[in-house]
Amino acid sequence: MSQCDTCQIMEKLYQCCGRHPLTGSKVQLQLADGTFVTACPHLDLHARCSIYESRPLGCRQFICDWHDMAENLEYRKTLEHRFYSYLSTRDIV
Repeated sequence: MSQCDTCQIMEKLYQCCGRHPLTGSKVQLQLADGTFVTACPHLDLHARCSIYESRPLGCRQFICDWHDMAENLEYRKTLEHRFYSYLSTRDIV
């Protein structure tokens, strides 16, 4: 099990696989609620990397700030608010 297995999809979209996909490409991903977001083409609807074992070096070396602060509930609330604020500026939600 990797540290990524415990991340929710919204956390991944804000922290790494949405804003900074290190694969070099992005696609439109439709979430379960029907929302479209921009994400790494290898992120599946369950917030898992479909190429985890062979992911690019940049993805392997990515340091996840979220993982280090995952137990801080206030940080989680702030992160979620920032994520939805970001989406609203992109006409995504």
